[in-house]
Amino acid sequence: MQPAHRIFDIFFVVAVLVLLSVHASIAQAQDDAETPAQREVRRTTERAEAHALLKTVIEAYRTAPLLEVSTTVSVLAEGAAAAADARTSKADFQFVVGREGVLTFNGYTLHLRGGKIRAFHASNTESYVEAADDGSPFYALFNAFGDLPFLEIALSLGEDSVEDVCMQLQSHAPDVVPSLVTRRLAADGTVEALQLFLEAEGQRIECEIDPKTRLIRASVTTVTEGAETEEGTTLVWKTSSTFARAEEALPQDELWPDVGARQKVDGLQSLIKRPPPRERDDANDDSGGGGDGAEAPAASDAPKVGDAAPEFELPQLDATNCSLKSLRGKFVLLDFWATWCGPCRAAMPAMTAMLQDLHGECVGVLVNSGEQGSVEDRKTRVRAVLETAKVPLTGEHAERVLLDLDGAAARSYGVRAFPTIVLVSPEGVIVERFEGWSKSAETKIRAAVTTKKPAPKDGA
Repeated sequence: MQPAHRIFDIFFVVAVLVLLSVHASIAQAQDDAETPAQREVRRTTERAEAHALLKTVIEAYRTAPLLEVSTTVSVLAEGAAAAADARTSKADFQFVVGREGVLTFNGYTLHLRGGKIRAFHASNTESYVEAADDGSPFYALFNAFGDLPFLEIALSLGEDSVEDVCMQLQSHAPDVVPSLVTRRLAADGTVEALQLFLEAEGQRIECEIDPKTRLIRASVTTVTEGAETEEGTTLVWKTSSTFARAEEALPQDELWPDVGARQKVDGLQSLIKRPPPRERDDANDDSGGGGDGAEAPAASDAPKVGDAAPEFELPQLDATNCSLKSLRGKFVLLDFWATWCGPCRAAMPAMTAMLQDLHGECVGVLVNSGEQGSVEDRKTRVRAVLETAKVPLTGEHAERVLLDLDGAAARSYGVRAFPTIVLVSPEGVIVERFEGWSKSAETKIRAAVTTKKPAPKDGA
């Protein structure tokens, strides 16, 4: 017999898919009754209304002196390759004006203030982590956790433009754009809820919005296509949120608490205090037991400074394939990046200027990864970013742009955050490696190239 929550989740997904099918049928009927010109005018008007509503939603999350949100996210897969049960995460947020606040989820409590993030973990009263957000609290958190299934984080802490927030709402549905607004009426004819739809091929987000506060009560994200969605499987994220607005800001000692006698450590994983493995009576026991199952994570296999740079051959944006081996004889600066990554885009002009100053001694290679959608859609987004950043694609200082379509190259380098910068020596050995771009990273890269710094050996 299936657990009650499993039966409910299956019913919920079926109901969502039925509603989407009905909506699609109605939309198709409406399309069939219109001329192409009428259809385009209607759709343009619908998209403009949806865009305007999302803009007011973002403003609602960012203008309250204090906004407290509690949310639950359940992830359910349906189809032949789906997992058996839904995964549920809960989070509590306290957002204040200026993209600051306190976030609690997955055992972590993160404090954001003045361009810095201070993190604690429930298992550890002895340590803390503190780091700069490099101008983007959202991307600092995304790079640290790899996935942020809570829409409120993007709405409160994301970039300034509506278009950027759309990419940040749900990492599995980065291509959605505002497409439609509908209204659910109460018995007395008043608007009970606004429903905002954001859509792309194989991706859909539907939000139920409180018509007075413009805050999201619930949402459903449905993904049928993407790098992590197997054929025949539908991934569904459903959220339910409660919220309260206050006119008084969060006290400073709560927003940015004193660390006391805690020791500063590097990396969020270092905060998790795990119980020691269970002591085994039999030295030959290979049962795989280990206490409560909370075993320490395996050491990273990411190549380090001094290691041979993993080889790859990838398609170029507008040319034939390019291999790392073909660039031997010069330093190579690999930049693993994504179009939706704000810090990636912000770093490009400085990297381009540095490469030009190095007078051809170092080849810039932009490895675009972490994207979804068709190849042509990806190329369109990449070209738009490169044009805005004024990255040269022709001429003496042309930079190569490679498409890591399945993410294999990024995985071979152990990329966990964008941008990840790797400097490879003329002999094919990793000389420097950085997560994120900074003036310090630029100084070290310039020094390594201009002095023709020899690569360390054996990962030293």
